[in-house]
Amino acid sequence: MTDQGKSKELWDNYLDIYNQLQKLKLKQDKKIETIKKNYNIKYPDASIQDKKLNLEKKKQQIKCANCGKHGALIFTDTSVICGADTPCNLSIKLEKPTIIDIPTKLNYLRKEINLQKRVITEYKLDLLFDLDDEEVILNEFQTNKENLEKLLDYANEIKEFYYKKNNMVEVSNSQDNQGGNEGGNESEKVFISRKEELDNTQRKFNQLVNTFKKNIKQYQISGEKSVLSDTIQIYKNIIIPIQSKIRELKYQITYIDEISQSNNGKINKKEMQIFHFMPTKIDIKNESFINDDFEIQENKK
Repeated sequence: MTDQGKSKELWDNYLDIYNQLQKLKLKQDKKIETIKKNYNIKYPDASIQDKKLNLEKKKQQIKCANCGKHGALIFTDTSVICGADTPCNLSIKLEKPTIIDIPTKLNYLRKEINLQKRVITEYKLDLLFDLDDEEVILNEFQTNKENLEKLLDYANEIKEFYYKKNNMVEVSNSQDNQGGNEGGNESEKVFISRKEELDNTQRKFNQLVNTFKKNIKQYQISGEKSVLSDTIQIYKNIIIPIQSKIRELKYQITYIDEISQSNNGKINKKEMQIFHFMPTKIDIKNESFINDDFEIQENKK
């Protein structure tokens, strides 16, 4: 995992170079789209072959963003080089990291761990009943035992990562320590149970709503505008944000689908919009992690 494997500095450097590559590609893609658009306007009845020939010709007129020579940059998903007849030194080559699906990986590790345990048990039986040379059995036993330990460590590391992502939340230490932070303005960040934080926030929300209702009743009896004004400010500035926080603690992400009322399923701009909200407890991005097998193979300019 990138946050526990290669250093953050290396990962940030990789992302910076990857973003540079994407910016170069986006800039050239816009030029290519303009070439296509202009040709279609000028020659609307042109054949596909003519369009391709024109595009190839025009791409040779696009200048390299690095050296300024004619010749469009040559891209792959993770690389770029100068496309001029005499290319410059521009060369970016990256090796993408592997994206690991955590539930799938844990299921695979569970099977491997059980297999290793079974093999170890078999070697124990071989040793017990003298079914093979003792030295051979002991060596194989030790090798498989070490493999099992590695698998268990890796599985525990992934479980801990998954649990922290989905069952813990980062909060300010001052929330639990009301004495303040004598060392400075910034309080220490700590991780606590998501459920514990949800329960605490829900309790606070219930107390505020109860106070809100009492204040409204008081206003209805007394007619004091200051009571109403203060109550509205509490509702806007405290109750609504806490309500949002409760939703975020319950659901990591909420997807929104726009639903069409027409028979063909297409969205008609004139019809009243209908939205389907799908609150999701675990965001898909928190069910995976980026492996540390990324690499900057080349970065020349």
